[in-house]
Amino acid sequence: MWLQLAVTAVALSLPLPTPSQAQRLSWSASVGAGGGSWRIATAASWNVHLNPWLQLSLGPRLSRFGGTSKSYQIHDAGSTALPARLSLAPELWALNVAVGVEVRPVDLFAIGGNLDLAGVATGSALATDDATLEPARWSLFRYGHRDLGSLNSEAYIAVPLRHHRIRAGISHFVTGYTVSGQSPVRYLRFDTVPFLGVIWTPEY
Repeated sequence: MWLQLAVTAVALSLPLPTPSQAQRLSWSASVGAGGGSWRIATAASWNVHLNPWLQLSLGPRLSRFGGTSKSYQIHDAGSTALPARLSLAPELWALNVAVGVEVRPVDLFAIGGNLDLAGVATGSALATDDATLEPARWSLFRYGHRDLGSLNSEAYIAVPLRHHRIRAGISHFVTGYTVSGQSPVRYLRFDTVPFLGVIWTPEY
């Protein structure tokens, strides 16, 4: 979870941009998979170049999460008799606001990271022998097992190619479900997978 803390700390510590600073829009897409889990994502970002080597970004990201059945851990259970863990195969979409930071130490590549802050999620309900679960509707980054809903994050290296940048790195994400009729009860699973992606910045 170091990535989420680092990106958030850097983004919050940066000064607000001035009109003289370079501002551009970009679109990105990526796919990652590993260990029976996968996710695809696309995002639109408003980018502010605070100086020639530092960029801050903000914008919506749409993520699709899936995978084979794996263990989800219960949180906020209270006195419920539900099991501590359930085996679920996630199938959901999440639309979140994401913030990112990218550093370009040399012209040949850049190092970046981003994370989802808050949003909404939807998907199919899942039934087990113990309960019926639905994707947590609201998502909020609160760090670690305090997270709500489904959130995506990335750490990557990007190589520039004219108006495109090819990215490769790791994606750390959480998917969350709530128990029907027992909304405070949350089941969460964290996954980390390698991913490949592309960023397109149109020429103005």
